[in-house]
Amino acid sequence: MTNQIEILVTKAMGYLEATEGFVQEQAPLVVQEVIIFGRWEHSIQLVLASMMLVIGVILIIRKAKDCFMAEPTRHDLAMLAYVAVALMGVATLNLKTTIQVWVAPRLYIIDYLKDLMA
Repeated sequence: MTNQIEILVTKAMGYLEATEGFVQEQAPLVVQEVIIFGRWEHSIQLVLASMMLVIGVILIIRKAKDCFMAEPTRHDLAMLAYVAVALMGVATLNLKTTIQVWVAPRLYIIDYLKDLMA
């Protein structure tokens, strides 16, 4: 039994030594790819969130005109406020991440790794 464990440990150490060089070679490329992918992903999300915000504001303005032409209810006003705040929140969160990936890529990588560990 001890002999089998020693053989397994020896094989595992051989695999670790073999992959160490590979990881050292590939790590910079992986980091670059994560940053490039993050830039595209968060930029597209920001554009989509901004478009949703603009569409939401247009719909809110139209609904507000309808509400104030007639008698506005508390539900109508609450829904308008909720939609506006929600859309601004989504756009703000995407803006922070987009700025981070473009301006501070090392911080983005740290956050990325932190999210992987969670």
